[in-house]
Amino acid sequence: MTQPPQEKYPDLEPGIRAFMIAGERFYPPDAVNFTLAEQRAFYDRYAAHFRKPRPSGVSTSDFATGSIPCRLYQKAGTVNPPILLYLHGGGYVLGGLESHDDICAEICDGAAVDVVSIHYRLAPEHPFPAAFEETLAVYRNLTGQYRRLLIGGDSAGGNLAAAACLKLRDEGAIMPAGHCAKRISPACRLPSWLPPASILSMTTVPITPATCSPPGLRQRCATNHSWSIAFSGPGT
Repeated sequence: MTQPPQEKYPDLEPGIRAFMIAGERFYPPDAVNFTLAEQRAFYDRYAAHFRKPRPSGVSTSDFATGSIPCRLYQKAGTVNPPILLYLHGGGYVLGGLESHDDICAEICDGAAVDVVSIHYRLAPEHPFPAAFEETLAVYRNLTGQYRRLLIGGDSAGGNLAAAACLKLRDEGAIMPAGHCAKRISPACRLPSWLPPASILSMTTVPITPATCSPPGLRQRCATNHSWSIAFSGPGT
């Protein structure tokens, strides 16, 4: 029996509760049984529904680093701002430039920084280390253009940001400004029930709002995902 919406998530703050209930309209209960293309379509509609207009002072331009699609966000009136390389969430299998467009625009406007978002290749068509390598490629390209460079992201993107910092540190390469990465609910410690092979192939991980980065960030809903544990994994 389906639980009535008014009875769901009784312990959540009202705004977050309303967001969760509204989001479920875009995911059927058996979403994990649909094809990956269908699940991506669910997610795209989900993101589009909650998407907000860009702030009026923020402009964008699309470009490519090699074959990697990128989008630059700039706030009018800023002088020599730092730049944030932002990596979107989505369980490594969902998302792109459009799904997190308003989040990047809001960061650009609120923090007065330039932002570059990238559409890294997604699994399972492009398994690890495809997204990781493209993250590093764009970061290294930006180091030649900006003196102050930050790196960050949400969920799966937060994992890529943290991993990139560790790789750059080990190589003795140019680190992000302040030796820090902006990480929103990063997927940095995997649960014990997740088979190690699945993180490489990304073929056995259920794709639902609970396991992917929600566009609810734009609602400032700091909901915990099943993978979203503090950055405290081995080697940190």
